[in-house]
Amino acid sequence: MEKTCNRCNKKKEIGLFYKNPNVAGGIAHQCKDCVKKSAKSFYIKNYNRLKEERKVRYWKDPEGAINKSVVWGKKNKDKRKLIRDRWTIKNKFSKSVMNRNWNAKKLGANGSFTAEELLKKITELEKRCGYCLEGEPYTIDHILPISKGGSNYIDNIMPACLKCNGQKRDYTIKDWLKLPNCYNKNKTLIK
Repeated sequence: MEKTCNRCNKKKEIGLFYKNPNVAGGIAHQCKDCVKKSAKSFYIKNYNRLKEERKVRYWKDPEGAINKSVVWGKKNKDKRKLIRDRWTIKNKFSKSVMNRNWNAKKLGANGSFTAEELLKKITELEKRCGYCLEGEPYTIDHILPISKGGSNYIDNIMPACLKCNGQKRDYTIKDWLKLPNCYNKNKTLIK
């Protein structure tokens, strides 16, 4: 069987329409594609208002909202994973910062830093290693290692190249520079 969508005016199979018990015949008047386009358009046009309404609903009952989210997540594991994976792909840098903060917290370090703070620091160093000023800062190093009592605040974070960070490991800067084979021995350090 076929039905004509009253939005795009195309004849389509009944399976391409949502079921709607409130409509004669039990099939919606618009095809699934048109309904999705309409919903997406509405969401884009009203994004800020919808976001504020969600915040208001959340703060009226935060525990209820969290519980509702947990229940939804348990019922929709595949959807939740897809949403997380999509977010991770779009936000690799933020995800990296979140992981560093989580790992530092697990190790008992105080503090955390944001992606914006780290990006500002990388920009100040002109996208170079904070130790040797040559390599690209692919890693995040704690100036005073967490294992030696260092914090996870941005003041204790240094964007570093793989070579410097790999050699420094959990040494303090003074101990690292005293090593006989220190890669960074004759380089200037950023204070």
